[in-house]
Amino acid sequence: CASCTYTQHVCACRKYHLAKKEYEQLLQSENLSAQVKATVLQQLGWMHHTLDQLGDKATKENYAIQCLQKSLEADPNSGQSWYFLGRCYSSIGKVQDAFISYRQSIDKSEASADTWCSIGVLYQQQNQPMDALQAYICAVQLDHGHAAAWMDLGTLYESCNQSQDAIKCYLNATRSKNCSNTSALAARIKYLQNTLEAWSSGHTMPHPPPVQQQIHSWCLTPQKLQHLEQLRANRNSLNPAQKLMLEQLESQFVLMQQHQQVPANTFTLQISYK
Repeated sequence: CASCTYTQHVCACRKYHLAKKEYEQLLQSENLSAQVKATVLQQLGWMHHTLDQLGDKATKENYAIQCLQKSLEADPNSGQSWYFLGRCYSSIGKVQDAFISYRQSIDKSEASADTWCSIGVLYQQQNQPMDALQAYICAVQLDHGHAAAWMDLGTLYESCNQSQDAIKCYLNATRSKNCSNTSALAARIKYLQNTLEAWSSGHTMPHPPPVQQQIHSWCLTPQKLQHLEQLRANRNSLNPAQKLMLEQLESQFVLMQQHQQVPANTFTLQISYK
């Protein structure tokens, strides 16, 4: 009933606000080690990013970023805190700060499927499909059961009119124990299968964008090639933003070489769908 739902909501709010209060009291403790302080601030920051009960979005994200920055002051080598900070920056549209935070996360800790998936989302939002593709592939190679990465990869393939690859990705997502929307994915898979069947039987279907047009957008201009060489020459003295730019350009350079070696209409990236 409505009254029961409201009561549950009030209890949940009280629980979260109590947890916040206890975290903040713990931070006032004397002789608190740097590691404990970093962990408490990390949890406090992530709570504010993820829980709607703790206030409006702008206030929550601002508080979360402050907590995570302080956490990193106490423990600058925490890959998890850098990842959380990247998520916060991404949610408020600070794309470059998010990329830098994700890059730091990868540098400070072992490769994380969550981080690469989030990088892929950012690239896709910035209309950089090939960079997004590479990031999602990194994510599913690190964790073959990463449902979110498979779903995002499927969405990317679908946006490029590669329905068969999209179906394979969505199927992999449904096989993951972490998949939370299996029924919606099953419906989407069925729709794509029906669409492919209709197309193969000669029914009129939307015409996909020219593949060659997509490939041209992935090539490096002479100016970008020159910039790539400059960054490579100064690799050891680059700041985080320049390191990220170097990785992006090197990734595009590899893809450009692949396109030169393989005909446009036969180029596919090899992914294990098993």
